[in-house]
Amino acid sequence: MPSASFVLWNNITTIFSCQNSFFQINIRLNDDDAYLFNETATDFSITVSHPTRINDNVTINIDRIGYGQRCIVVSNSTTNVTIVLPSSYQLLGALVTVTCNKKQIRCRHK
Repeated sequence: MPSASFVLWNNITTIFSCQNSFFQINIRLNDDDAYLFNETATDFSITVSHPTRINDNVTINIDRIGYGQRCIVVSNSTTNVTIVLPSSYQLLGALVTVTCNKKQIRCRHK
């Protein structure tokens, strides 16, 4: 399973790129956090952890197309993934993951 990890220390918009002969990703980060990206044939996920922030959102722009809760396609090649950080001080630093499906699931109406 392809994966990449990123740590952003300052709240400065940064584009991280990771490339090898099997895998390539470009991810735009705006918030200082620790990030982990994982990908399978059917989906991709972003995991975020922050040691001091609670009750906040983190939005990541990634060069993949993905659908699902908190996954918004913004162009023909990118998706914004929004992650809601924990709302309790007891959960500071907890890992929060959002998974996006690579295929759009359509609801059937009867």
